[in-house]
Amino acid sequence: AKKHGTEAVAKAYLEYLYTPEAQTAIARNFYRPRNAEVAAQFKAQFPEINLVTIDKDFGGWTHAQKTYFDDGGVFDRISVKK
Repeated sequence: AKKHGTEAVAKAYLEYLYTPEAQTAIARNFYRPRNAEVAAQFKAQFPEINLVTIDKDFGGWTHAQKTYFDDGGVFDRISVKK
């Protein structure tokens, strides 16, 4: 966005996406809202799910990077041709 001079517009758009107004429009179009209050209004449409998070399920970004993506990590071990 910086390269094309659209950083301010891009930032404003992203900030708007998380407003109650935008989250309601998102939910009305069958996308799961992230705003808790809006999600409560559409509870019947979107049953509760357990989300996977990097912090909770993988020990944070630093740990996940080292364990899964650094040289010799899980990704390297599972992608080796046998």
